[in-house]
Amino acid sequence: MQPFQLSMHEEMRKSYEQADEIMNGVLTGIHEDDDKNIVYYFGDFSLFNKETFSWGQPMDVIVEVRPGEFKPEIIRRQELKRLIPLDRVGICWDFNEGNRSVFLIEGQKNLVFLKVGLNEVTCESYRNLLDAYPVTTECRAIDVFNLMIRHLVKSEWDR
Repeated sequence: MQPFQLSMHEEMRKSYEQADEIMNGVLTGIHEDDDKNIVYYFGDFSLFNKETFSWGQPMDVIVEVRPGEFKPEIIRRQELKRLIPLDRVGICWDFNEGNRSVFLIEGQKNLVFLKVGLNEVTCESYRNLLDAYPVTTECRAIDVFNLMIRHLVKSEWDR
């Protein structure tokens, strides 16, 4: 693993512990309404089962995700093709002055950690974004995630 992937590994573990759902899906679109409420739409996704440590079957439905406490930066479809190699790594793990920039790539798989909530007034559930990693050749987010899971299972097994 590259040094930035080791940092991703540690951050993924923290997000994993907080997340209710982990999804590997394609960001299909973004909607911002008049009140500046943003919704991200994901499709063609799989959910990770924390009890069996396995990925579920791919689903081709649309899921709405709210930004949660932060607003990730969006890399548009054509913009990704024009990024220089250093920027392609930067969207994987960009930590600057104590803050981490989080990126989502439109039209491509993203590994996202979600917190599920319930609006008690309307009885509607929602998903808030906790963390995200682009699934690109440079990031290898799924490989880093799977390695993190192996370490997690091994540490549980060693107890």
